[in-house]
Amino acid sequence: MSLRTRALFATHAIEALAAKAEGQDTDPEASRLRNYWVHGEGAEVVEWDQPGSIERCEILLADAPIRSAASLCRSYWSDAHGGSKDYWKDEVEPDAG
Repeated sequence: MSLRTRALFATHAIEALAAKAEGQDTDPEASRLRNYWVHGEGAEVVEWDQPGSIERCEILLADAPIRSAASLCRSYWSDAHGGSKDYWKDEVEPDAG
């Protein structure tokens, strides 16, 4: 997937989060957003099955109007990994050479 395509996906998701922040206490689109980031096009960008996915998610959501991109990304990571809380498994291994 090209960098331009990834940027478009991220922009779409940030716009959706911004719409949520405009005075709504609850977001009827929240499950749709979660599905987008955990299983849909957003998941393709984040690549949950590759090390460093939480950091990629945090970068993509850094400008979103949410309280904590870190918490949200860990929640999405957990969903993508069947409820696992083993976040340490997402760490990028340092090069041995």
